[in-house]
Amino acid sequence: MDVCLAATWNPRGELPRLIRLLPDLLASYAYIVIAMPPFVEADALAEIKPLESLADGRLSLINMQDWSGGRRLALQHALDTPVQFIHYADLDRLLRWVETRREEWRAVTASIAEYDCLIIGRDQQAYGTHPQALAQTEAVSNLVGSRLLGRSADFSAGSKGFSRRAVEFLIANTQPGRPFGVDVEWPILLRRAGFRIGTVSVSGLDWESADRYQPQAADGEQQMQAAAAYDTDPEHWAQRTAIAQEIVETAFEAAWRPLQVPAIQDFDFESVFEVDDYMYFYQDITSPERTAHQVELLVQALGLTHPATILDLACGFGRHANRLTALGHTVTGIDLTPGFLEIARVQAQAMGVQVDYRQGDMRRLDFQSQFDAVLLLFTAFGYFDDDENLLVLRNIARALKPGGQLIFDIHNRDTFFKGFMPYIVTEKDGNLMIDRHTFDYQSGRLYNRRIVIRDGVRRDKPFFVRMYNPTEIKSLLQSAGLQPVSIYSGWEGSPLTADSRRMIIIAKKPQSGEEE
Repeated sequence: MDVCLAATWNPRGELPRLIRLLPDLLASYAYIVIAMPPFVEADALAEIKPLESLADGRLSLINMQDWSGGRRLALQHALDTPVQFIHYADLDRLLRWVETRREEWRAVTASIAEYDCLIIGRDQQAYGTHPQALAQTEAVSNLVGSRLLGRSADFSAGSKGFSRRAVEFLIANTQPGRPFGVDVEWPILLRRAGFRIGTVSVSGLDWESADRYQPQAADGEQQMQAAAAYDTDPEHWAQRTAIAQEIVETAFEAAWRPLQVPAIQDFDFESVFEVDDYMYFYQDITSPERTAHQVELLVQALGLTHPATILDLACGFGRHANRLTALGHTVTGIDLTPGFLEIARVQAQAMGVQVDYRQGDMRRLDFQSQFDAVLLLFTAFGYFDDDENLLVLRNIARALKPGGQLIFDIHNRDTFFKGFMPYIVTEKDGNLMIDRHTFDYQSGRLYNRRIVIRDGVRRDKPFFVRMYNPTEIKSLLQSAGLQPVSIYSGWEGSPLTADSRRMIIIAKKPQSGEEE
């Protein structure tokens, strides 16, 4: 696998287990980097160092000078390997996980490549093995971290997966000093910069301290006894309270720290299109009145005078799909965000209509000549690289019946910048959505480093959209096998002019024998 294990380890008697499980680790990781504290005794180091030769150069053992930066240094050294993904783990926890739930560990390790940051947390079974001193204090730090991240997560399980570019970003935007704070600092910084974040809960990251000095994993009874003994010591409660405080303080600091943000190559769709913020700030411009007016134009522009089969791509919460179904059409709605689809289904039920709502990606459509019309509305086109944007149009062309039509609306690049504003602030009930725009003329992308501040909590939602002028979009449609038919300047149905800031474009799939 193209994954490097970056681990920290304070040897406490687990060396026999590491030797025994090393073949399993080397079977799942291309390289292993282990950072150890400066106070490891010389005799212990002499026993550990021969492992490097056993691993044929794929294992690096690092004796650190500053243990407070151990996790960060392990990540930094992992960048010296050629891998594209890195699994950070506290080694004592990882060894127990590999020994007790090997298949679960392998499955989660294989899923690291799906995200820029995979937060690997504990399920209820795993948390049930922990002392209350940990469970109760971590409940507070997890609650604060989840609030600032914008999604529920268990941060303190000592295991996270990263893409290489995410680690490069973290090294550029962090400093050593808060060894426990990085649990929440790393995901918050990555979410703010637009990286893809995922979460998973596992049973294998249960409490590892009962295994101290043992050659094999402790059983459940030993864990319970050790946890109960741990809770009887007031110093443990004080220590865990201090750790929770460090995590909370680091979380707030990470939520507001200025970042050295690289150019956005892609972005976290779940963050940008987070349902609650979207519905809150876009409530006025997605109102029922506006939607009814837009549906009138759709019916008129596409000639939907008879029942038609319609595909609504990026259908959102179904405001067009539900109304078109009520008019007698058969509609399939596809969106990437489950939360929007839930709202769409509830509203469809309230209206007494049935729409086929599905979660899906417009880059992966598999329809063949099935629809009379395809809708792609509210600037839902242009969020990918140029090849993938063309792929979307080709997928649409394939999904349309011969003679079927596509309608979509986008910015008009030729006129958008006449009144260009680098900053736009939307305020509602004292909450803010701040759009900070820049334009890259080489890529044709409008970059928006959006900040949302609601109830005193900041969330960064950076994204980009490809901008096209009328000539470009016509050429792109033709490359996808579609014929441009007409371009309007807006939902009033007026013709495109030199001052039109938006374009509503209609294209059709040629009938057999027609020229494309």
